[in-house]
Amino acid sequence: DHLLRGFDREASEAVRAAMEASGIEIRLAHSPAAITGQCAPGELTVTTQSGEQIPCGGVLLATGRKPFLQGLNLEAAGVAVEGNRVPVDADQRTNLPHVYAVGDVTERICLTPVAIDEGRALADTLWGGKPRRVDHTLVASAVFSQPELATVGLSEEEAIERHGAE
Repeated sequence: DHLLRGFDREASEAVRAAMEASGIEIRLAHSPAAITGQCAPGELTVTTQSGEQIPCGGVLLATGRKPFLQGLNLEAAGVAVEGNRVPVDADQRTNLPHVYAVGDVTERICLTPVAIDEGRALADTLWGGKPRRVDHTLVASAVFSQPELATVGLSEEEAIERHGAE
C-alpha cells in the first residue's frame, strides 16, 4: 500500500513524491501479467492482471521476497515454522535447542550484513568461545533510489508502537 516497506511512511512518501515529480508514474498493488514491445525507450506496454494496458518506457517491479523453506521438511524435524519464517530467540535458537537459524529465513531484518553478523555471532558463540548476540536495534539501511534514502534505528511507526506517542 506504500513505497519502501520497513521505512518511515513520511520518508517513503518523500521519495515517492520526488520520483513522481521527475516524471515517474508509480502504481502500487499492481501486478504485471505481461510486458510487450521492443526494448527501446517508450516502446513497452504493461498489461496488468486486471487487463489495463499501460504504455511506458520502462518497468521496475519490486515484489519483495520470501524465504524458500519448501522441501526442507522442517516440520518433520520438529522445527517450528510460522508462515514463511523460522522463529528464533536472541541467540538464533529455534524451538529446538540444538537447531539454529540466521538471516532472511528469520524475517527479522532481511539485509546481507545483518545475516553475516548473525552467522558470525553464532559461530563465535558455539565454536569461538566468545558468546555474543546481534543487536538489531541500530541497523543502518539504504535505498539507492533517486532521491536516496537512508535510516538507522526504529522507524517513526515502530518507535510509537514500542514507546507510545509523545
